[in-house]
Amino acid sequence: MDAMTGREFEELVASLVGTSQINSLVLVWMSVPHPAQQARARASLLNHLQAKMRQMQAARAGGFLVDARTGAVVVFLSDNRLPGPDPQLDQLIAAARLRPPSALPRSLPSPKARRRMR
Repeated sequence: MDAMTGREFEELVASLVGTSQINSLVLVWMSVPHPAQQARARASLLNHLQAKMRQMQAARAGGFLVDARTGAVVVFLSDNRLPGPDPQLDQLIAAARLRPPSALPRSLPSPKARRRMR
């Protein structure tokens, strides 16, 4: 457990990048303060990565697990599932207390807005 935060592991950043759903990517960084917690942190990162990918309706997701003591990347996980209905991921979103995709504002610019940006 981290003496400063009282948590076993902590999500540092979750970012959505891309200009459309087809090339969108969610990146998640999570730190783990002690090597003994890495297996549990890896499982937590995978669940959070999949839930964030579903929540943001992204085409891909990548997650970095970082050793908080050394700054070294412990593991990189990825998910390339196509967005679509998935009750199991909806349960992960609910368990992580994330809002369901239908409750989020549109995360990526609409196709019409993207044409104006060019």
